[in-house]
Parts: sequence; structure tokens; C-alpha cells
Amino acid sequence: MIESENLLYMVLFGCMIFLSILMFFCLYKALKGPRYTDRMICINVIATLGVSFICILSVYLEESFLVDIALVYSMLSFLAVVVLCHIVTLYHKGWFLYKERREEEKRE
Repeated sequence: MIESENLLYMVLFGCMIFLSILMFFCLYKALKGPRYTDRMICINVIATLGVSFICILSVYLEESFLVDIALVYSMLSFLAVVVLCHIVTLYHKGWFLYKERREEEKRE
């Protein structure tokens, strides 16, 4: 009979493998995504899966400092997504203003 501790480690190892596979699928989608919004969402999902992976790894290795690393990584990921969204919205606002000015110049 399998001991409960060994079963826990096998389940945690299986979860880490599953998260790794999901990260690779998201990476593929981020590289081949049709639009930039899909790519941004996939990068955010990869970061979230990475935080989950680090938390599971901390339980697997019985090291509590990895949870602190996961928290810092999640904060950096959040800030990166906010900055990217801000840059993208500024770019599109500028593009729409450029198109409006060009249409006004054509009318004149």
C-alpha cells in the first residue's frame, strides 16, 4: 500500500508536470496568437501558472521561502500587464487620433 506522504508527493509532481504542459501550450498560443490581446492574455496566464508552479514546488520541497518568491513574481507580473495594457491603449488612442486627423485633412 502506498503511504500517504508518497501519494502526496506523486500528486504534487503530477500537478507540476500538468502545469508545465499548460505553460508550453500557452507559450505556443502567445507566439502564434492572431492578435496582440490574445498574446497578452497568454503571457498573463503563463505568469499565473508559473506562480502556481512555484507554490506547488514549495510544498513539494518543503521550502517556505519559495512562497515569498511566488508573491514577488505575481506582483511583478501584475505590474507588467498593467504597463503593457497602458502602452497598448496609448498606442491605439494615438492611432485613432492620427486616422481622424487624416480624414479631416482629406475633407479639406
